[in-house]
Amino acid sequence: MSMLLIAAALLAPQTAPVDAAAPPAKERRICRKLVDTGSLVKGKRECRTAAEWNNLANAARLGSEDIIQRNAGGFVTN
Repeated sequence: MSMLLIAAALLAPQTAPVDAAAPPAKERRICRKLVDTGSLVKGKRECRTAAEWNNLANAARLGSEDIIQRNAGGFVTN
């Protein structure tokens, strides 16, 4: 039994100790120019992390899928 415990301890992945005082790694920011609809010039620049851009894209996708699902039955008038 003790040999089994020793073997398990030797095969367990070794992790580096985490320094609690070290600041978290800063994520790289991605900047994009958002142009207003109908304008060629007017717009603003937004900088976000990749995770934040992905969250925005997922929210937009879910919103559009919801609209499509609600209108899938066609237009019904009373």
